[in-house]
Amino acid sequence: MPQIPGVSHSAKSRTSLQKPALQSIGLVAILLLIGGIVSWAVHSLRRGAERPPEAATTLPPEPVYLPPVSLPQAGPVTAAALSDLAKPWSSKEFTFVDPDAGSTVPAIVVRLPGGATNSSASYWAFSLEAPLQTCQLEYVTDLSELTTRFGYHAAHPMVASACDGTVFDPLQMGTIPSGAWVRGAIVQGAGIRPPVSIEVKVQGSNVVADRIE
Repeated sequence: MPQIPGVSHSAKSRTSLQKPALQSIGLVAILLLIGGIVSWAVHSLRRGAERPPEAATTLPPEPVYLPPVSLPQAGPVTAAALSDLAKPWSSKEFTFVDPDAGSTVPAIVVRLPGGATNSSASYWAFSLEAPLQTCQLEYVTDLSELTTRFGYHAAHPMVASACDGTVFDPLQMGTIPSGAWVRGAIVQGAGIRPPVSIEVKVQGSNVVADRIE
């Protein structure tokens, strides 16, 4: 080849050799840059996929306020006002709370004939739960109903059990297994004992149930 003045042959050779080397280095640098970008993108995607979803923000439920429940008073309770029992054989149902068992007892108080209004002996109270049975006792004042339903002819109101047809007389006394005498003798049927008595007494203008048998 012709020789350029002032340029030696060795210098030209070095320049020719440096160009491919520089191109290779540039290509490698570009490839490394692209690889780094791709690696960063893949890593970012993996982190996003592995990140657990954020828990939904939930508000606590608003408290519900219920009105207080009024429970029957345990022990002595007012069974009836004297004005509710002004006439013989009048009655009033009430709820007695057994202080020993802590259970409520459906009950009734009856004004017996012949006694004074302010005398505790003029009133008879008893549990409406039939002794050792599942049904409730009924205070029957309709004498014709006593005849048709229970087959018993009476001259005054009676207490009857729809479970077995037993009839109890409020004016007669009967015994219980302990030997004690209580009101409500059995006059018909296979009942085991008279109704469970509740002691009552007159206090002011009320009849108060004090304790259960």
